[in-house]
Amino acid sequence: MTIAEIAVNLRGTLGNCINQDKSASILDRCYLTFVQRDYSDEEIVSLWLSVSFLRDHRVPMFVVKHWAEKAANINEWMSLLERHTTAPEEN
Repeated sequence: MTIAEIAVNLRGTLGNCINQDKSASILDRCYLTFVQRDYSDEEIVSLWLSVSFLRDHRVPMFVVKHWAEKAANINEWMSLLERHTTAPEEN
């Protein structure tokens, strides 16, 4: 996978999350629309990492790219990131 392919999937996932969140304000929805449209692919990936299950672990972009090369789809990529960036006692 490429970072661009990952970012497309994450943009969709972020959009689905905000649309399903009934507590999200109009401002939240507008902000996410802006983010989806104007953020670069790497910024989208970074945003997702900051709010995902990996939030307690800083994951540099070279690690993100490394596991993207090994993954065939978004689910496999997320699984590889989780498995290889989370402390062993948390897996």
